[in-house]
Amino acid sequence: MVPCLIFFLLGIPAIREDKEMIERNLQAKREPFFATLKSALKRKNFIALAIVSISTQAFAACIMGSINYWVNFVLVVPGDIQLDVIIMIVWLLMVLASMPFWLFLSHRIGNKKLQLIALIATICSIIPFIFARDLISALISISIIGFTTGGTTFIRYPIFGDLIDEVTILDKKRQEGVYQGVFVFFDRIGILLQPIIFAVVHILTNFDPESTTQTSLAQQGIIAAATWIPGIVIVIAGLIFWKVYDLTLEKTLVNKNKLKELGL
Repeated sequence: MVPCLIFFLLGIPAIREDKEMIERNLQAKREPFFATLKSALKRKNFIALAIVSISTQAFAACIMGSINYWVNFVLVVPGDIQLDVIIMIVWLLMVLASMPFWLFLSHRIGNKKLQLIALIATICSIIPFIFARDLISALISISIIGFTTGGTTFIRYPIFGDLIDEVTILDKKRQEGVYQGVFVFFDRIGILLQPIIFAVVHILTNFDPESTTQTSLAQQGIIAAATWIPGIVIVIAGLIFWKVYDLTLEKTLVNKNKLKELGL
């Protein structure tokens, strides 16, 4: 809580609205949520980005939801070690540590390519997790996952910004707020996939929540629900994004110049 409070206070100057921004917001025409949703669904780039967001949210939720099962029933570690807490801390620290790398890469290859690289890296990162069975391999595998998911976390809003630039040019008005609401709506679909995946997999693999040990099949189910099943969702989303999303580095630069010309 203390670090969150500190960073919140440090962020106040950056989010404070000036008088011009407040006045513009008060005069803006309000669009109903479902009308905006209908409009957004007609944008192929928005659909591609929303599908990717659903897949990455589902992956993160499955990893987080599986850590307790993974520690208790798959990894061979002493019972007095709070490995689940350690794993969460290591994951978070690696996400933060990866940010300079992803920032450096984004300036050189553009947001679309970085999104694809981050998705591929995330898929590859599940391989060590699948075979981890002790403390050291668990920490190494979760570190790799933290580093790669840092990429999908970092690129989330820069690439959303590129989309908003395109929508602003097409509609001749800024509507970040309403599109952000629609984007969050799709995010929740990704989070909802996690309990569905868990329910189906644990039932099919005969996971026993009352038992202190699990069968080999149930252990494989824990690993599957955490990694390669949401990984398949990411593969499908990545292919759709690669095929459909067309906001390349060159096109985003053109869009920024058009925004200046339109005064938006």
